[in-house]
Amino acid sequence: MSQFPWQPAYGRYSSSEGDEQIEALQTDVMRFMAIIGLCLMAIFSIVQSMPYQSADETPKEELHKLQADIASMHDEIKQLDKVIQQKKQLNQQLTQLEKALNKGLLTDVTHPNAISIKILGYENT
Repeated sequence: MSQFPWQPAYGRYSSSEGDEQIEALQTDVMRFMAIIGLCLMAIFSIVQSMPYQSADETPKEELHKLQADIASMHDEIKQLDKVIQQKKQLNQQLTQLEKALNKGLLTDVTHPNAISIKILGYENT
């Protein structure tokens, strides 16, 4: 009988009693069953923690919800673009006013050529 090094000890050595071989075999079987049991417990716990979804209704409902979210995000992007444009215009006005003040063209902020600037609801001229 040819034995390989990876085979368990109960196959390599013959004993006259046979009890040692049976005990080693029982130990190996118990280890195998314990490993299988742990794997099954892990698989079942993962499966039970997954939310239940019906196959027909959920994708359609989710699609409509996602489309509504996309539409609302497009609207929000448009609003933000408007705000950015307003901020750019305000920045340009402030830059022009600063240049005019630095050149000495405006000695008084109430000069008729001064730019009207609205900041946080207050109007400064």
